[in-house]
Amino acid sequence: MNSILKTLSAVLMATFLSCSGQAQQGQGKAENISTAAFSQMIAQTEGVQLVDVRTPGEWEKGTLAGARRINWMGNDFEIQAAKLDTLKPVLIYCASGARSSKAIQKLNAMGFQEIYNLSGGIKAWEKAGLEVVK
Repeated sequence: MNSILKTLSAVLMATFLSCSGQAQQGQGKAENISTAAFSQMIAQTEGVQLVDVRTPGEWEKGTLAGARRINWMGNDFEIQAAKLDTLKPVLIYCASGARSSKAIQKLNAMGFQEIYNLSGGIKAWEKAGLEVVK
């Protein structure tokens, strides 16, 4: 009986420590920003990681120069996202902001420290007259 209690205590302690480590993740900065602020961050932030989470078909219509393409709808989103540096700022966008908002939650849970979402997505970017490349 004593060994069962010790084993149970060890399992509970390991579970607690595991959950404590997970609770510490997701504490990074994540916010929606305007097209003007997004554009300024691309231009002025050293080491920024620009990520387009749209589908390959959407990429063919145009993307932001220098964007890394990681399809939110793809089976390997987490694998591709794990190749990014969690300590460097991530600027993320999709078509209108919905998928990138979901991607932000995932990146935050993965331990990324600074994530910025383009409010309104690439549609807002184009509406503002900013350049896309094909």
